[in-house]
Amino acid sequence: MRKTMMLLLAGCFALCSPVSAEQTDLSAMDFTALSELKQSVDAEYYSRPEAEPLTLKAGYYTVGQDINPGRYYVASVTPEDDGYGVRMHVYVDKAQFDARPAGYYGEYISDDYFTLGEEPKSMTLEEGNYLYVEGSLMFSAAEFSLSDYYTYEVPEGTYVSAGAYMVGEDKDIPPGTFTVYPATVAGGEVKIYYSEETFAEDGSWHLGYDKQCEVRVKKNASSETISLEEGYVLLVEQDVVMRKGTGGGKLVFD
Repeated sequence: MRKTMMLLLAGCFALCSPVSAEQTDLSAMDFTALSELKQSVDAEYYSRPEAEPLTLKAGYYTVGQDINPGRYYVASVTPEDDGYGVRMHVYVDKAQFDARPAGYYGEYISDDYFTLGEEPKSMTLEEGNYLYVEGSLMFSAAEFSLSDYYTYEVPEGTYVSAGAYMVGEDKDIPPGTFTVYPATVAGGEVKIYYSEETFAEDGSWHLGYDKQCEVRVKKNASSETISLEEGYVLLVEQDVVMRKGTGGGKLVFD
């Protein structure tokens, strides 16, 4: 395939030389040949550090055809509906991918989650590797800053940092109904305990609490509504923004 692309490129560059540039007519090329030429040029272009990042949407990609081999920085810049980020499997080749059991991922080189807000991960892709991308990912041959491509606008409200807050009229947070938003592009998460005793007895991150409300980054900064009563404990594990009520009145507390 790559040999065919090189021949196509060589022919195109010969046609596009200064002598014959005015006579070149890409519209006369067969669409299949034109598509293969574009694929090859794009793969080479995005492998250069000077190029802007390449975004691969959900799908299957072969290294050496869709993207050139080499070292890339990979990140998610699009919020996913499930709030957990984009998953990508890298297989040795398509044969390894095809050999996986039906309904399973099978054997692979790597399995990574890319959560919105995380810094780009560095990885090396080799000729023939087969990529299975479950979402949209940005690839760049050069390091890049997420802030150049995605900005999270923090909703109005009270910024609540990670920590434990007692609920009560004379405590950290007054009782009531609150709207909770992610405070950063990486998302937010809170847990609600019915009493200080159950909070003190919680021995792990997923067991021992009476009730849980999770707020994770989603499209359009989706929110959750929680109700806090006297004596509850609000555990904020990832910073959030809170508003009093369901309509957006600002929450004020120390």
